[in-house]
Amino acid sequence: MSLPADQLADWLQRHLGQKLVAYALGLTDPKMVGRYRTGAVKPRDMVLWRMQSLWQAAQLIHDRHGPDTTRSWLMGINGHLDGRAPAQVLRNATDIEQFGEVVLASRAFVNGEYA
Repeated sequence: MSLPADQLADWLQRHLGQKLVAYALGLTDPKMVGRYRTGAVKPRDMVLWRMQSLWQAAQLIHDRHGPDTTRSWLMGINGHLDGRAPAQVLRNATDIEQFGEVVLASRAFVNGEYA
């Protein structure tokens, strides 16, 4: 299931903060997240894919561990991602496999599989 871009941006901004979301989405202006949230601007496909993957990964962790752990997980080094931070992987992702790696790493974290 995928939410519309405005709802994704709303959830992400409320739970992760505008700056972290903008970083993970590869945006140079954090205010763009708010513009997506209000529907004033529609994200390009690559940004939307990053947004969907960020939401999937973050929502899994948030539901189990809350917002602080979710933000820390997104910015921390991750053994499932070759020592890269999930937010960094999403920011630089250019294909579907990279988006999926972040979601899989979040599932591993929730299941207690630390690398």
